[in-house]
Amino acid sequence: MAPKTVIARPIEVCLRVIGVWPNSSCKLFQRIFWAIVMGVCTTFQIWYCISYFKTADLPDLLDGLSVTLSNTVTFIKLIIFWLNYRTLYNVLTIVFEDWNNRALTDRNKQFMLDSALISVRISNFLVAIYSLTCILYSVTTMFVSDDTGAQSSSSNRKLLLKMRFPFEATVSPLYEVITVAQFMFEYSVAFMAGMLMALSAALVLHTGSQIDITCQELLEISNTCEEEASRMLKNIIVKHQRIIYLSENINNLFLYTSLAQFLLNTLVICFLGFILVHSLGTEEGPTILAKWFPYYVTVNCEALVLCYTGEYLMSKSESISRAAYDMLWYNLNPRDGRIVLLILARAQMHLKLTAGKFVILCMETFANMLKASASYISILLAMY
Repeated sequence: MAPKTVIARPIEVCLRVIGVWPNSSCKLFQRIFWAIVMGVCTTFQIWYCISYFKTADLPDLLDGLSVTLSNTVTFIKLIIFWLNYRTLYNVLTIVFEDWNNRALTDRNKQFMLDSALISVRISNFLVAIYSLTCILYSVTTMFVSDDTGAQSSSSNRKLLLKMRFPFEATVSPLYEVITVAQFMFEYSVAFMAGMLMALSAALVLHTGSQIDITCQELLEISNTCEEEASRMLKNIIVKHQRIIYLSENINNLFLYTSLAQFLLNTLVICFLGFILVHSLGTEEGPTILAKWFPYYVTVNCEALVLCYTGEYLMSKSESISRAAYDMLWYNLNPRDGRIVLLILARAQMHLKLTAGKFVILCMETFANMLKASASYISILLAMY
């Protein structure tokens, strides 16, 4: 069945759960619930990292710090989305208006359907890879022993997530309850992190489909009469301004979440790379690879999606200037020709996504992120 919008069903479920879906009920209750849950859990995780900062072995410390950073950044993302609810509402309103536009031709609808199908595939892929990573991490943590001489007792029971509690958490049945709660919490965080990434990709894909429609209309102008060409040019100018407004709102919506994600990916790729390289040739190597390699792949995929959406938007924005140049503008009257010239000049200012206005998100940024992480890994290996 063809999708009805570029916002895939898993993305909609996530936005409803965290309380930012437009016109949904119980938004305040959902925000308070997740603020309490995320705040309490991340506090216990940070408390653990601080408590064992000097005494814990470096790989063990980075083990807990990687998951703690991921959960903390997801919590920061939720807060930013709550604060920027109005911007998200405006962006989604534009998207739904475009999909409900009855004046669209079959060719234009096909551009939007193609972007929606890609959005569905991206969201399904992220759901699958995050779910697999969370399950493998949980299984290897709870059921694969990394201490060959340990006795099975309550004193050395392992928690799924490294947390420090103000009470004894390894006695039954409290231990079992905490373990189940930690798994549900971690899976929920993984699902939210993946769907927020899918949301940015979906919005950029929708912007790209609107750019394709604009380019198609530009190329068709020369085949119409003079009056029709003037009318189409006015509509194209309005649509171009709408695309610019939409892309600016998307950039503002993900401005600081992208910055937090960029910094997180650089650090976590470094930490996980160090853990994986350090485990090579050791007895615990296969267990560590099974536990952390999927997470390492997931973080790299997350960074790739983050940077490629910016690259995609920039490349798509270039197509407007190419379409304006390729059209038969010399067959238009002088007034309409000057309008095309203005469209061409404005299209030279490429649309882009940035991470906190410090870094432009593109594939070059992704390559620099990997190079920086590799440099930090070599420094940690030399110091450890």
